[in-house]
Amino acid sequence: MANLFETLNKKFTNLYDYVKKSTWFASRSLDYKKNKTKVDEKFINATREVLYEGKRFVGLDVNEHDCIGDILWVSTTNNKSDRKAYIPGKTFIYNKYCSKYVFLGFAPGGGDPFGVKVSERFFDASLCNVDENNIINTSKPIKIGKKYTVSDDDLALLAYIASREQDSEGRIKIEVSLMANLFEKYGKKYKKLIDYVKNSKLFASRSADTYDEKKKPDEKYIKAVREVLVEGKRFVDSYVNVRDSIENITSVSIIFQDLLDFITVMVRSMFSLVLLLGKLEMFMELKIIIH
Repeated sequence: MANLFETLNKKFTNLYDYVKKSTWFASRSLDYKKNKTKVDEKFINATREVLYEGKRFVGLDVNEHDCIGDILWVSTTNNKSDRKAYIPGKTFIYNKYCSKYVFLGFAPGGGDPFGVKVSERFFDASLCNVDENNIINTSKPIKIGKKYTVSDDDLALLAYIASREQDSEGRIKIEVSLMANLFEKYGKKYKKLIDYVKNSKLFASRSADTYDEKKKPDEKYIKAVREVLVEGKRFVDSYVNVRDSIENITSVSIIFQDLLDFITVMVRSMFSLVLLLGKLEMFMELKIIIH
């Protein structure tokens, strides 16, 4: 409830009104006072723990859940009731409300599956900033993001760290855009981007220990870092938060492969139904002949 109110709500001024009127939850049950229904005190305490004390038991990105009966298809099993076949972060769930989301886990005690809805923007090619060969465009930024005040020494160190994994001006721009994305989304623990980069272990941060200030990186690399951070130019959109070397990739799948699998399952089901109806028709004809 808190996640959806904080991330999706634009109409309501308080969470109570959102829950009552959004039609997302069991809002019809709000007439419980009229029916004199008592709520168990432990449920009230659980609600107080989340809302008053601010404790969250799923991440802010979690924005979907379903009862098993509302699920049409699960990508990792033909039996949606087989809870052991659901794989966190890998299983896609399709429900009867036309939503598709990635499964993250079940609520305890045989509860519903929860997950993160797959955003439509991931299928919008205009946000990818790539050419016909899928190469990211580094001559023109995709957006202007947050502008940082960065000392010359920190610019040089960031350029050095980025250059440990990227070996061209264009690649440096992408790497530093990724640094900014991750810091702005996950770096609340750190006051400065340079501290996040040095300590998050996501980049070639170990190279900071070997950095020699007397041997500064190529000036064009420093210029690329300045372009991204000081001028605010971003060369990947803000939702981009991961990259890999080819060597670290174990498998690649088509982005719509799960949808194709879904269609395949549906076609097989329809084919099985046709066969069943055909056998039933043959049985009825045989029954008529016998009579």
